[in-house]
Amino acid sequence: MVFMGTDDADVSWGCMYSSETGEWNLLTSIKLDSYVEMVPSLLIKHTLYFVCENGMRILGYGIGRHELSVIDLPLGHNIGTVMRAEDLLVWRIAASNSGHGM
Repeated sequence: MVFMGTDDADVSWGCMYSSETGEWNLLTSIKLDSYVEMVPSLLIKHTLYFVCENGMRILGYGIGRHELSVIDLPLGHNIGTVMRAEDLLVWRIAASNSGHGM
């Protein structure tokens, strides 16, 4: 089980619980000026992906490495959703008002 959150200082953090040891691993964190959405995550290979702030970013938690990574929305877009397709992470991006949509 992985527990993720964002605090008031825009720091997102995560830690993983091991049912084998009955303990939580050390907390890992990253500065991120977005909040983690309260929606289910997606597991692709060894990374759990969490949607942040209306799909503006994706926060990845590497299960084996206990590391966090961030994927930003491409420039010119303002909202996106994530979905799984086989072993790929698909990020559907809505067209922005600026006319640079996909």
